[in-house]
Amino acid sequence: MDNKKWDEVYTSKNIAWGKSTSTFLKEVIHMFPEKGKVLDLGCGEGRNLQYLINKGYNAVGYEFSNVAISQAVTKNIKHKDLIQEEWNIGKFDVVIDFGFYHFYPTDKQNEYFKKLDSVLNTGGIYINESARLVGDPWTGEDNPLGYKPPQLQRSDFDIFDNYNRVVLNKGELPAHGDWKTYLCWQAVYKK
Repeated sequence: MDNKKWDEVYTSKNIAWGKSTSTFLKEVIHMFPEKGKVLDLGCGEGRNLQYLINKGYNAVGYEFSNVAISQAVTKNIKHKDLIQEEWNIGKFDVVIDFGFYHFYPTDKQNEYFKKLDSVLNTGGIYINESARLVGDPWTGEDNPLGYKPPQLQRSDFDIFDNYNRVVLNKGELPAHGDWKTYLCWQAVYKK
């Protein structure tokens, strides 16, 4: 999706992932190094970023949508096109991705991994919660803007196999507002 489409999604104020901190993030935060440096990829309005800052982490997020940034719940968000641009943004102990990877072009997934690897410290943690499971029936056609989360297969996570897999589960995003629950991937890897 292009920047204009993302701005429309955020302008609608009825986003698929909601405004609350991810329940999966709350389940795995105990794996984070204390007071570690955290990068949030495609952080939107900062729902997970603010949670991490409140927990004492040195956290920064990058986002593509100007509307999302203007509605942000934290000032620790910077504008960057993470698909088109290099990630020359430093090194991090933890990188979280709650819905960015599944929009990365499938034919460039290896590029995503190289960029991730360039910013994640050795021993660092990578967290991913994204996409609908392939074959999961979609019942959200009546949502605003006709937004439909992309689908990924288990094999779309093979690019992370150079890291130690800690978790790779079929999870569920909770219902909120006009959105019903839907199945998604939840992953934790250690470099």
